[in-house]
Amino acid sequence: MNTITKNNWFPTMMNDFFFNDFMPKTQSQYTTPKMNITETDGAFEIELAAPGMTKDDFTIHLTDNNTLELKMEKKQSNEEKKDDKSYLRKEFSYQSYAQTFTLPDTIANDDIKATMADGILTITLPKKEEKPKVDKMIEIL
Repeated sequence: MNTITKNNWFPTMMNDFFFNDFMPKTQSQYTTPKMNITETDGAFEIELAAPGMTKDDFTIHLTDNNTLELKMEKKQSNEEKKDDKSYLRKEFSYQSYAQTFTLPDTIANDDIKATMADGILTITLPKKEEKPKVDKMIEIL
């Protein structure tokens, strides 16, 4: 039976926690924010969870072929010091992210808006007003 001796297990646990790389590298290399897409009568809304990001970390581009390109990039160095702190372990890191959306013809492209608040980027895609269909007789000349 294994017995834990006093003063022996705690330093080992702390060394394992702070200095060993127990998280696989593949999990921390990519940043894929979570996304919600909702639809109302007047618009589609894309919400992107991006805690710690600012509006300057994003670019949103509408191309001429009705594609919305969303890009996020935040560069941070592993040796970065903040508030005179020297990190023993640093897992907060951001890479780049990009996604494209092909927009339907029913979107009013000139009225697309984006806001950033509380770590959530919200892109509002208003729908074009539908013209009511008119039933009419066509006179033959």
